Amino acid sequence: MSNYPIYCIGDSHVSFFSGEDNTQPLWPKPSQDRLPFFKSFRLGAILAYNLVEYNTQMKGREILFTLLDRGIPVPERSIPPESNVLLCFGEIDCRAHLLKQAEQQKRPVESVVEECANRYFSVAQEVKRLGYDVFLWNVIPSTRFEFVGNKEFPTYGACLERNYVTRLFNDNLDAACATNDITFVSIFDQLLALDGLTNMDFYRDKVHLSQKAMPLALNALKLSAT
Repeated sequence: MSNYPIYCIGDSHVSFFSGEDNTQPLWPKPSQDRLPFFKSFRLGAILAYNLVEYNTQMKGREILFTLLDRGIPVPERSIPPESNVLLCFGEIDCRAHLLKQAEQQKRPVESVVEECANRYFSVAQEVKRLGYDVFLWNVIPSTRFEFVGNKEFPTYGACLERNYVTRLFNDNLDAACATNDITFVSIFDQLLALDGLTNMDFYRDKVHLSQKAMPLALNALKLSAT
């Protein structure tokens, strides 16, 4: 890994890297970054699965590659060539969609998770081909809470089921990173209780990490650099 900062791009979970316990403004509005070694860019509630496609509802691909295009009309927020870029997507997929899709499609959940991870990883490879040093941030363990009918934080399945899906998703990314010179950064196991459920002491709300987990993240990044 070259010098800091790391440019962190993702859904609402990327707000963790701002150093604040709140959700940062949507890009291109600037984040209130308090940590000198991270610059965060929240792109919205974008699915990892959809980043390979144009013209999805959230336009995630268009937004991501507009940000990474060095000619964007926001030069003070642009990302220099050969920078460290950390991608932070997938929590929404694991919490709300993958178990549901496996059931609806009558497919093994392992196959559905692998497909999603592969689609997401192909985008990471595209970012790497633009000349950036790419990191993939793990999907964190899923909330213990159930939100049937909750529009803000929808869930599908029980916490242990979602954590199984999340572990599979992370394992797929980790394996792909290992053979493609991309860094996978994970604190997943450190955020679990002994029973496999999520340790919500590390969370600032029902789904997002608090700054209590930042020492774990910094240590994982240091280890990935060695």
